[in-house]
Amino acid sequence: MVNKSMTEPISALTILKNLGYIIAGILGIKYDAAFAFGSLMMIDVFTGVVASASCCGWKAITSRKLIFGVLSKLFLLFIPLSVALAAIITGNDMKFIISSSISILALGEAYSIIGNVYTIKSGKRVLEFDAVSLILTKVREMLIAPLEKGRGNK
Repeated sequence: MVNKSMTEPISALTILKNLGYIIAGILGIKYDAAFAFGSLMMIDVFTGVVASASCCGWKAITSRKLIFGVLSKLFLLFIPLSVALAAIITGNDMKFIISSSISILALGEAYSIIGNVYTIKSGKRVLEFDAVSLILTKVREMLIAPLEKGRGNK
């Protein structure tokens, strides 16, 4: 008997799902949470495109801007991933930093979606909340504190 799953081609969806499991495993979160975060990111991109079109017209949307937006969203994942990988390498418990960074990013995505919907309805842009700057500053502070403590500085 031939195992059909071994002979069928691998789809892009299967690759994405497995990538989600790997990321969730590294971050120490449930797959559902990783899927929900990915969904927030995709919804933000979609609402951002529609918001830009409603505010500036469809001609303002270019493939270059869209690709840059999607890539910048993917690079956001490097923040908690790098902390998680550093925790694995050093053997330190950084679950609080990882979960805090994911929470800030998720709330930033939700805020952005709400802002995009407002722009779609009103045609006016709203001030964006810069979650990335906040998380970079806070994570950096949290990572430096143990290093400073280890060097004897206060």
